[in-house]
Order: sequence, then C-alpha cells, then structure tokens
Amino acid sequence: MIRCSSFTRDKIATLNRTHRCPVDRVGRELDVTMSGPGEPVTRVAKTWVRNGILKEKLSKSTIYLCTSLENNQRFISKTIDAHELEPRTMIEMERRLYQKYKPIESPYFPKYLGFNLELKCPETDGTDVCNLLLEWVPRGSLKIFLRRQKHVLDEKIITVFCRDILRGLAYLHSQGKVHGDIKCSNILVGDKNLKICDLGKGKVQEDGELYLQPKRGQNPFRKRVYTTGSDGYMAPEVEDEIAQGPKADIYALGCTLVEMATGFPPQKVPRIYTSEDPKDNDPSNGIPKSTLHIQTFFSPEFHDFLDACLAAHPDCRLSAESALQHPWFHKFPLEYPIKTKQSEASE
Repeated sequence: MIRCSSFTRDKIATLNRTHRCPVDRVGRELDVTMSGPGEPVTRVAKTWVRNGILKEKLSKSTIYLCTSLENNQRFISKTIDAHELEPRTMIEMERRLYQKYKPIESPYFPKYLGFNLELKCPETDGTDVCNLLLEWVPRGSLKIFLRRQKHVLDEKIITVFCRDILRGLAYLHSQGKVHGDIKCSNILVGDKNLKICDLGKGKVQEDGELYLQPKRGQNPFRKRVYTTGSDGYMAPEVEDEIAQGPKADIYALGCTLVEMATGFPPQKVPRIYTSEDPKDNDPSNGIPKSTLHIQTFFSPEFHDFLDACLAAHPDCRLSAESALQHPWFHKFPLEYPIKTKQSEASE
C-alpha cells in the first residue's frame, strides 16, 4: 500500500495514463531528457543512485546529487515524502512551471529530466518519495561565485550576468510564467551562461491569483493575493500582497544587481537621502526619498538601468524584453567571463 496524499495518487495515475514513454511510470528511473523543441523524447538511464545530500530539508524536500549507473551522468533529485506532496508544495510548483502549457526548454534554465514516485526509498528509511530530477550545474550559485570573488565584481561582468538573467526571464515571461524569487542564490553559474533555478515559488499566470482573507484590522474590501519571494527582494506590490506579475521579477533583478555591485542585498546597503525637506517626501508613504549608496565608479548607464528596475510602481519598470535593449548592454563587449574546463586545461 503506497502511503501518499490523494493529490500524489491522482498525479501518479495521470502519469501512468498519459505517459510518453515507459520510464514515466512509477519507479526509480531517470525518465526523460528534452533535447530541444520538436525532438523526440529519449531515455537517459534505467537506474541511478544517490551520491549524497546537497541541501537538507529545504522546504520539506531534500536535494541529492545523483549518478546514472549506465552513463555516469550526474544530475540532482529534489526528493519529498509522497504523503507531503500537495498542489502548493514547492516541488510541485516547480514541476508545473517546467511542464505546464509550454515546457521550459532554454539554456538559461537547468534541464528538466523527469518526475516520478519511488517506492521504499532506502535513503529516507524506506518511505515512499516523489523525485523531481534536474540537470546538475557543478559550479554552484552566483552567491557562491560572489563569495569566491570576495564580493567584488567588475561592471563588465555584472553586465553579462544581468543580460543572461534577463534572457531567461524574457523567455519565462513569454510563456506566461513568473519566477517569484530571483536572487543570487537562485542563479547558477554554467559553463556558457547563467541558469535560473529554484522555480518553486513561481506562478503560471493562466492559473489566476489565489485570493486570501483580509488581515485583522485591514479594510475587508481590500484585495489580498498570495505572493511569494524572499525578504529584501520583493517588489512593493508583492510585499503588500496586491499583485505579483512579471514586473515583480524585474524588481527582484534590480535587488540582485545591487547584490552583485556591493556584495550585500539591498536591505543591508546604506541609503543616501536626497533631501531633508519634508515636502520632498514620497507622497505615497511619507518616507523621505533616498537612493542606495553604490560606488561612484559604476557608469551612469548602470545607475539608470538600476533605477528603471527598482521603480516603486510596476508600470514604471521595464519589461524583460525592453530591458535587454537598454544602452547599458551596449556599453561593453558582452563576453561570458567564466572559463570552461577545456579552456582552463589548455592554458
């Protein structure tokens, strides 16, 4: 008897009815690789093993580094107890963003390799688990890269990194999806470009908003929607639980840009207040207008782009597509600064 939630049982039944190849069925198998649009689905491996834990108990799930026993291909498994898988679980939301309506098939995201139910998983004391299988990017996150660089990045490198993130967001937004948690720790450093990961807080816009009950003491007629994100990276409308659309990702990108430029998230960067006259305060909240204290050696184009991303109102922010046309991206030659293993070996 499989111990799992009714949601999990329904999902596995659907997989078994609508599977594209036999490995989509229940079992410990790496199921599919999507090589590209229109290409046939191919089986990668029949069996695989877990090598060790990369992150433990991350929002009910554990991330394992795994290896195929057939071809030694490495990948990651985001594993959750089957009875804990629900529609709003981060693993299920990530699977939906990868697979719903239009599958994500972009070099700016880790490849989706499959989703399955594993019976009596030995690494979880014999419990039944669900596995979300994704490409492994061994260089780690942009946050780790920043730490290795002692939190100091040249503006040219920041420009290339920001371009890659924008390309990924433009692709995601074109599919009617929102990431919901852009920050340095959710960006992976690949061999040829950055990759946006951890889509578990994302949204599919066609699903509509999830409306919440008003908070105690609030106007009972005020709209309140379910929003996601990390403190310090959330747009004003997200913090206020008003809305969360593609422009919220652009605001989070601006916060990530601050982190790349200073080594710290925006809430830890000192502010410079532009005026002490109360008449100059922000009319929407009465707070004195201020700007982040970022080193003066960054170009005017950088500051202009940052201001466009961090605009308080979403309508005043750039879209991902229009942001890619900003003059800042034409100021430097945009060559990806990370050396591949082959180039490192040849030197």
